[in-house]
Amino acid sequence: MMQAPPKAMAPRAKTGIPVLDERLQGGFPRPSTLLLFSDKPTEKRLFGENFAIQGVKAGEACL
Repeated sequence: MMQAPPKAMAPRAKTGIPVLDERLQGGFPRPSTLLLFSDKPTEKRLFGENFAIQGVKAGEACL
């Protein structure tokens, strides 16, 4: 079985949040290391889950 050639990655990883992507000029630059701070743990978890889901929808590998 033949595999499709890998997709070219965009220079930025979109977050899936239009306002944030706009302010980040298209998303997080690749490669990036992110450290999220919040008083409420659920905010970080929800952001991380949404970010991973958006990556999968865009055909990226997510862990």
